[in-house]
Amino acid sequence: MFPERDFPILLPEAPKLEILDVSGAPVLCQRSHPVGLPALRALTVSNLRVYDALLWDTLSLAPRLDSLVLRHKTERDLPNYATLRPPSLPISRLEVDEDVYFPVGGIDYPNLRSLRSWNMVHPGTMARTVTTVELESIFILDVDQLRLFRVVEHVSLRGFDSPEQDIDLQELFTALLDPAESMWPCLRHLELWNFESEVECGGLLDVVRARNVPPKRPGVSTVTPRPLENVEFDTISVPGWVAAQLREILGDGCAVKMPDTRYLP
Repeated sequence: MFPERDFPILLPEAPKLEILDVSGAPVLCQRSHPVGLPALRALTVSNLRVYDALLWDTLSLAPRLDSLVLRHKTERDLPNYATLRPPSLPISRLEVDEDVYFPVGGIDYPNLRSLRSWNMVHPGTMARTVTTVELESIFILDVDQLRLFRVVEHVSLRGFDSPEQDIDLQELFTALLDPAESMWPCLRHLELWNFESEVECGGLLDVVRARNVPPKRPGVSTVTPRPLENVEFDTISVPGWVAAQLREILGDGCAVKMPDTRYLP
């Protein structure tokens, strides 16, 4: 078994390979790979137990990687084989499933624009560039960590699919209304899914009014964040009275959808 003997390299020479979708087969590279993956732009790993060390070896051999999707089960311990992480990754898109251990600390992501994760993240340096954030199955809403995404334009939040988990969105709305330092000043598109409407959601209406409705008093000059262009939510996340008033303000920019049955308890 690896590392006592060589890991089976199923792609010994693939210098022109641009897209690789690995599902249920150990098609990964050691750092001693003779050619590497110099043209690889998109990598998806799913339905597979992957040693953390080999994943990082493969990523280190793909200098042009742009899209990384990880839906595997991480095996973190690999005896007698050191895990070497590169100082930076060139990717612009990252999707990380709930079973994946993928540390962000100590690694630079200078080109990252889109992040999708099944857990609340501690963004580290990636927060400086990310413009799209999708967080799935949230059971803890850490507003302090979300605040770090200072240039984000599109945020999608989905609550954890358990009746025992009620997340109070008011803390999020309060941060978006903070007159001293409003969170996400570049935000133009907000999505809220699978949050129980029993939790007070009038704060969403306050946020949209503050960003989209000009002050009634003439001559009043205020510095406000960017107006919201689109707000999307399902019928369990926002009360009907809030949805009706949001539609009056946003028109077609307000989208109300039925709950996704895949996420219902």
